[in-house]
Amino acid sequence: MNRYLVKTKKNILFIVIVVLLSTIFLLNKKCSSFDTIITISIIPGWLTIWAPITWIDFGNIKVSPASQELSWQFSDFFWISDLDGIDSWYYTTLQSDGLIYWNNMINASIKVDSIQPDLMEWITWNVYMNSDLLSYYPIDISVTYIYRNLWFNNGIINKYGNKPWVKLTVPSFTPPWDYTGVINFDLHANY
Repeated sequence: MNRYLVKTKKNILFIVIVVLLSTIFLLNKKCSSFDTIITISIIPGWLTIWAPITWIDFGNIKVSPASQELSWQFSDFFWISDLDGIDSWYYTTLQSDGLIYWNNMINASIKVDSIQPDLMEWITWNVYMNSDLLSYYPIDISVTYIYRNLWFNNGIINKYGNKPWVKLTVPSFTPPWDYTGVINFDLHANY
């Protein structure tokens, strides 16, 4: 075999290897690099509450020598939106002065189906419903409803709510009339 031909094949092979290695090296090598730092500060939002805008009409009942009970579940949520996410406590309360006409009063009670709020954007471990409300509980004085204990919160923001049941207890021999009342939903927070 010709020496010239062997030398040429070796040269071509050498050139191909050099070109491949150079290409690999250049593709993996940065000529220059700069890092840019990007920052944003998210500031806390507010704690807000919302109650259903509802007119509850229990309809008509007749005067009776025995007390009567009527119950109804809200079709919309009482909720709290926690856009604050701070490590503090808060709670909401419900209260009703009853349905009144002159000196006659019909008392209201409320209950929930679970101690876990129904409406959540995602699960957290420290927001609950008052366990006293698992059965009907009178709300003629302010009663705790949804609450969050003072606990390390990791900045979690969320929305919690519930569709409670309302029960009216109509005393025996309650005089006929249109009785009206209000349920107050209040927020109390530790800032």
